[in-house]
Amino acid sequence: MLLMWWWRWALAARSCRLASASGALTLGFMGSPPGLCCGILFWITTDPSIPVTKTCQTVLAVAGRCRLDKMASPPGPDSAAPTTRAPAPGRLELVEAFVNTRDLETQTDALSDLGALRAWLAARRLIPRGVALAPEDLVRAKLAREALRELLDHRAPGSRRQAASRRLNAIAASAPLRVSLDREGRPALRPTAGGLDGALAQLFAIIERAEAQGTWARLKVCADNSCRWAFYDHSKNRSRTWCNMADCGNRAKARRYRSRQRGRRSGA
Repeated sequence: MLLMWWWRWALAARSCRLASASGALTLGFMGSPPGLCCGILFWITTDPSIPVTKTCQTVLAVAGRCRLDKMASPPGPDSAAPTTRAPAPGRLELVEAFVNTRDLETQTDALSDLGALRAWLAARRLIPRGVALAPEDLVRAKLAREALRELLDHRAPGSRRQAASRRLNAIAASAPLRVSLDREGRPALRPTAGGLDGALAQLFAIIERAEAQGTWARLKVCADNSCRWAFYDHSKNRSRTWCNMADCGNRAKARRYRSRQRGRRSGA
């Protein structure tokens, strides 16, 4: 008899682990279908009136139902976010990539020195290979990058974004553009300077064209302050907040939950 009770309690623990893997053991789980599955599993594995063979069959059936319920549950606005997002369309991807040359999470910088800056710009045909850059160009490039990051933070206060716009305007003053027609008479903005000024002017021209096409507003930075990775919002209603729901989104939700819990404990 003791052995039978031990076996049933072991099966109960196993069933709860199955339900947990199916998403049952989450906050407020008893209000969800997987949570009810967990309760049913615990009851059938500890009720001595249910035969052992029937218990095993029911555990498998209910655990499978939990998985199906989780798979069939409608996703939230960010839950369908892929691990890696599609980049910005067209040449706007260059602006996105430029901002992402600095990774705040890993504390790495693809523009770590003048040689790295030259290689990055040349690889994307923003400058010809072999063009000389001055040491101050590295400082200006990083200032432009971080000002763009601030500008792409749509949740930042207006004062911060205005300050970023002023910094970019100061940089753009030495990166002039002019209207030029191609062989077929199509107008385009082209830089009049070379070197870093010409490269930054091309990025500014891309931004201007993206604004005209309605895609500039979709380029954002992640709302997680420890990330702030630039990403393109492909959602229909432009509601994406994080670059990756699985990482940054879940971290933000966990922080909000802990904050609410601390508030409840302090108010108790």
